[in-house]
Amino acid sequence: NCANLSVMETSYCLRDNILPFFKYKSTKQSIAINMTLKEIKEVGTDCGGWTELYKRLFKILNISTQEISVDIKKIKKIRFTHVFLIVYSPEGYCTVDMKNVECMNYNQAVLREAFEKYP
Repeated sequence: NCANLSVMETSYCLRDNILPFFKYKSTKQSIAINMTLKEIKEVGTDCGGWTELYKRLFKILNISTQEISVDIKKIKKIRFTHVFLIVYSPEGYCTVDMKNVECMNYNQAVLREAFEKYP
């Protein structure tokens, strides 16, 4: 029921559909990226698993995504990161981070002026 919407509406729609079963559970990345929707609903997952699920859903809806990975800290040889998604279109973009969505519309007038100035 999130098809044929703007990037922004789709981001909020998918998040709203995920919220009722959202559970955070630390998960090995090699497992998280291959979890099914059923498994995620039953046991939960962490930022990597939620990001992978969102990527799959946005791909089905033909919406462009870019995964962002941020280093949190490194202890000995173990690197801790946080992963989230940016989804985008010519109208704007959204960050999709587990239960959180924030969107930004491009100011079309400013973009048009920039493209004219820097062809």
